[in-house]
Amino acid sequence: PFLRCSGASDSYVMMHGGENGETSSEVSKEAKVDISLTFKDASPSELKDLFLSKIGYCGKHHSSPQVSDAKVSQTQEVKSVLFQQMTEFLSETDTDSKALLQQLISEPEVLTAIIRALETNLFRCLPPRVHNKMIDPEDDDEVYYSNWDYLKGIYEFFLQFLVVSSFLEKKQVLKDYLDMRFMARVLDLFDTEDGRERNFLRVILIRVYSKAMRLRAPIRLRMSQIFHEFTYVTERHNGIIPMLEVLGGIITGFVRPIKEQHKVYLKKVLLPMHKVRCLSAVHSQLSYCITQFVDKDHTLAVPVIKGLIKFWPVTGSAKEILLLNELEEVLELTQETEFEEIMKILSQRIAKCINSPHFQVSQRTLLFWQNDYLSRLFAQYQEQMLPALYPALLEAREHWNSQVVDLSDNVLTIFSRLDMEGFEKVAEEYKDLYAKNEARRKHRLEDWTKLEKSYRKKPSENKKPSKTEEKNKKIKKDNDEKSSK
Repeated sequence: PFLRCSGASDSYVMMHGGENGETSSEVSKEAKVDISLTFKDASPSELKDLFLSKIGYCGKHHSSPQVSDAKVSQTQEVKSVLFQQMTEFLSETDTDSKALLQQLISEPEVLTAIIRALETNLFRCLPPRVHNKMIDPEDDDEVYYSNWDYLKGIYEFFLQFLVVSSFLEKKQVLKDYLDMRFMARVLDLFDTEDGRERNFLRVILIRVYSKAMRLRAPIRLRMSQIFHEFTYVTERHNGIIPMLEVLGGIITGFVRPIKEQHKVYLKKVLLPMHKVRCLSAVHSQLSYCITQFVDKDHTLAVPVIKGLIKFWPVTGSAKEILLLNELEEVLELTQETEFEEIMKILSQRIAKCINSPHFQVSQRTLLFWQNDYLSRLFAQYQEQMLPALYPALLEAREHWNSQVVDLSDNVLTIFSRLDMEGFEKVAEEYKDLYAKNEARRKHRLEDWTKLEKSYRKKPSENKKPSKTEEKNKKIKKDNDEKSSK
């Protein structure tokens, strides 16, 4: 993975020297190119040499501590012009030019030079972070790199190259050039703070994933490694949101039945991401991926709901509300057979949320009964769920918030109207249980009261003498015996 350079400017920082071990100053002196000569001015026989000269210049390293910032900036301007010219050349649409273009980029020498130029100019040491926490696009100010015009030209060339080289992927020609080693470094660039660069990277990742089937499994694996590092180590990565957006589209394209490896990806990679402290920044995209899995296979509702309950926050009302929203979406996709497996732990979690000290959590939980599908589902399994929910609903009627009180009354009314006999039975059982618990509490309190009174009446008898007191008492007894003799 790329490192961030402490104290480095965001203009451009390379990680190693030039080709064949030459220094940057030597490269800048030797490498020359005529930017005034365009592809339209060249004959078909000269196109290859002209393209190689331009892409070869872009594939050279021109920055180092010995080279001034002005010289680096000047070189970047030249490269920007060259990348723009090559992008326009790759965008030719007429039949004759398209045939020449396909023949040109099929050359191994040309493909090698293109990949080298992309590696040289894109894979760099990222500038130091501006924000101390993970970027939230809605709350934080965007970061704009000063050399974006230069990087933009490279990304436009990269995208156009992917478009025109799609026929090579079908012939499996690109497998020796556009490999997973290259794509792993592209994925590492997602940690950039410039949102414009992340957008280009997202489009590139979608393009590569859709065309190169050989890279799909390795790309998902590398993304899972980044997600694991984000979940268990750093809790900070600027590319999590666009990567989850790409993953959501990938999940949508999964065929039924879902493969076991994809189910493992859901359980081991996506569900643990709910434990991070910055969940609010990534929850929208993460929740979409989760619901897409359940929509593809409704049997996954059981492990998803169990996973949400497992990673439920102990404290943190904001995260609880996010998880309640996601839980409602998953329950809407849950079938009766799956609901029977999780209704016990689900009713216990709902009861705890109703009794939450934060009124918004209680209110959001009670709104479940305003969802038609959930209301019917809860009504169908009222006999199994009501014993766990009834105490929480009774306690909610004493809540200080009037909306929580009204909602709890409505829920109790719904349960009573559906099955009055069963409702009264649960109420009587709760009264008996409450009476037993109250009697046990009073008995325990009486025992403690008796113990305190007995201790206060005879403090000298209850108090255990210290070692010093025992020693003094023994000495006094010996002296008394001697005096009596």
